[in-house]
Amino acid sequence: TWVGVKSAQEELMKEGCGCYMVVSYDLGEPDNIHPAKKQQMGERLADAALCEEYGIEKPWRSPTLSACVRQGDRVTLTFRDATRLSARGGEIPAGVFLYREDGTSYEVSCTLSGNTVSFAIPAGESAVAVGYGQRNYSVANMQNEVNLPLTPFRAGLK
Repeated sequence: TWVGVKSAQEELMKEGCGCYMVVSYDLGEPDNIHPAKKQQMGERLADAALCEEYGIEKPWRSPTLSACVRQGDRVTLTFRDATRLSARGGEIPAGVFLYREDGTSYEVSCTLSGNTVSFAIPAGESAVAVGYGQRNYSVANMQNEVNLPLTPFRAGLK
């Protein structure tokens, strides 16, 4: 699955192998793991290399989850590498799913404020985890102030 490939790439990067990962699901197509928009992909990769290898200050990191806080039925997700999150093209934010104990999932409506995403767990529903962009092809549409998409994630809820 594409989710498995993306997870393996992220784990390799976290091991400190001297490699970097740019997020590209917003450039992809439903039936092809390789993004068709090669120029935009190349620009993201070049920005990462210019910053990390040549010291040229350029925003290249997609927002990544830094905190997941649950208080009752409210959940707040906080992201680093973002000061202002938005939904692409002024759309309604999409792509946040809650996972039940049996592995099934359902999408939730959320609101954005600064570098946070918040939502309520619907009455009568259970949730053990929250995820974003956890599909082979994701309709996830949130991005930071320089139009870089959120990094897909899955986090447990306590």
